[in-house]
Amino acid sequence: MKRSIFLVPILISLTSCYPIYKTQKPQVTVTVVNEQGVAIPDVKIVLVTSVHPAKIDDQYDEKFTNKLGIVNFEKQAEWKVESLVIHGVQVYDWNLCLEKDGYIIQEFVKVGKKAQIKIILKKGKTPLKQYLDQC
Repeated sequence: MKRSIFLVPILISLTSCYPIYKTQKPQVTVTVVNEQGVAIPDVKIVLVTSVHPAKIDDQYDEKFTNKLGIVNFEKQAEWKVESLVIHGVQVYDWNLCLEKDGYIIQEFVKVGKKAQIKIILKKGKTPLKQYLDQC
C-alpha cells in the first residue's frame, strides 16, 4: 500500500503536460566575407526553421547583408505546453542558406547555440543539381 501511494503521483507526472519556454528562432549575427576577408554586401541569407516531429512546414526568414556584410536575426521565443509522451516534445533546428550572383551558393549551414557566425563565400558558379533543395 505504501508503495502505491508514491507510485501514483510519479505515474501521473510522467503523463502530464508541463510549460516550457522554447526558442523558435535563435539570436544570430552572420558575417559574410570573400576569400580575401572583404565583406560582401547584398548577400541573400535565409534562416530556415524546422520543427520535429511536428507536421509544421519549414519557416523561412529572408534578409540581405548590409555594406559591412552583416545581417542580424532576432530571437523569437514563447511559452509552450509539452508532454512526456511520444511526439509530445518539439525540437527546433536552424540552417542558413546564402546566395549571391557570382558566388557558389552555401546551403544548409547549421546554426547552433553560437550567436555569431562567419561565412566565407567563394567566387564561382553553383553546379546544377538533379534535385532542387528547399533553400
